Amino acid sequence: NRRALCRRFGISPQTGYKWLRRWRAGEDLNDLSRRPRTSPGRSPQEVEQRVLSVRDTYPAWGARKIRAYLQ
Repeated sequence: NRRALCRRFGISPQTGYKWLRRWRAGEDLNDLSRRPRTSPGRSPQEVEQRVLSVRDTYPAWGARKIRAYLQ
């Protein structure tokens, strides 16, 4: 019984079925990265550099003040 096996090893059935599916497909059983492949909402590099520059100059400022300063 697969669920009994999961209980024996202290993992959830969802994780057990995921590992079984990966093993059958011949994939690696290590945990995969959760990092997104793309970041569509990421700011352009130029804006990011300007924000970091202001933050280095005024370390006590928060996001709202930096935003107002740059606008």
